[in-house]
Amino acid sequence: MPWDAFLAHELALPTYRGPAYDPDRYWRGPVWANTNWLVARGLRRYGACDRAARVEADTRRLVEREGFREYFNPETGAGRGSDRFSWTAALYLGLS
Repeated sequence: MPWDAFLAHELALPTYRGPAYDPDRYWRGPVWANTNWLVARGLRRYGACDRAARVEADTRRLVEREGFREYFNPETGAGRGSDRFSWTAALYLGLS
């Protein structure tokens, strides 16, 4: 799937794009700070710094707006799951 399909929403990076996409369902489309962190690292490693910066900025924006949520809706930015997710908090510090 082309990169742009994952950036179709205002907020990057949905974990899934396909026929079973659901922005609020576990691993069927929400944005997760942990997967965004991994993707951004990989993009930087292979020279796609502009794309990495987009993923990092979107992740920071989600956390700053919704708090240390477990995952986020890529269409609305609404925080989902736990509201004090330590993994998100730790990764946010690494993105700041």
